[in-house]
Amino acid sequence: MWAGVRRHRKFPLFSSWGALINTASWQLPVLMLGAFFSPAIVGFYSMGFRLIQMPLSLIGGAVSQAFFQRGAEAHSSGDLGRLVEGLFNRMLIIGLLPSMILMVIGADLFAFVFGAEWREAGVFTQILAPWALIWFLSSPLSTVYAIQERQKEELVIHGSIFVTRISAIAIGGVLGSPRTAVALFTAGGMLAYGYLLYTIFVYSGLNLRDQLKQVIKQLAIGFAYLIPVLIVSALTQLPEIVIFILSAALLALFYFQNKGFLMQIKQSNSSLKPGAIQK
Repeated sequence: MWAGVRRHRKFPLFSSWGALINTASWQLPVLMLGAFFSPAIVGFYSMGFRLIQMPLSLIGGAVSQAFFQRGAEAHSSGDLGRLVEGLFNRMLIIGLLPSMILMVIGADLFAFVFGAEWREAGVFTQILAPWALIWFLSSPLSTVYAIQERQKEELVIHGSIFVTRISAIAIGGVLGSPRTAVALFTAGGMLAYGYLLYTIFVYSGLNLRDQLKQVIKQLAIGFAYLIPVLIVSALTQLPEIVIFILSAALLALFYFQNKGFLMQIKQSNSSLKPGAIQK
């Protein structure tokens, strides 16, 4: 028992502080926006942030729980890199096109669904979409730190995320520009979570060039699907409902063509129910 305590002491020593810093980094930006700007700006940010974060968090959380169990077994057998690569590619396919569409039509989408007075919340969503994608990709894979018992390194990552978020809102507040604050929030988050992904690939023994090629490939495919949305959104005389229907149709077509990847994720999750894990 004492040997087990000594080996796993990093979990309470570092992970608890990491969880505290992570929670603070999610909550403090809203409080800081309220201190620098009007309640309306806080409402716009909160609406855009929650509507883009909640569905991604739901998917990412479910996948993360399943991945942690399989990742521990794969790490013991030397197959962690293959598992990380497969999950990263599937998460990229799931999250890339919706994020690209939100970057283009976020303001029109919010105006159509919630009314013209919420268009600014849609603008914030457009700015946050690139950050949300990288966070979505890295969130389930971050359990690699726990699997490999790298809690100290994970604490450093959480600390950098906290600093970039607080600094971004503070700079935007001093400049008196809420859009600048959100843009800096996105830029800092992309750097921090991008570095998180980089370290996960390194720790898993993956070839970084291969992962970059996969990202470029999916970006090209996503842009091909995005072209009709760009054309239609450029025609300002068209109502928002046309853009909304076209975007929904393109997403449905994209996911139908990649349904094999979605089924693999579903099967992976179902195979990890208690008692179903293969020894």
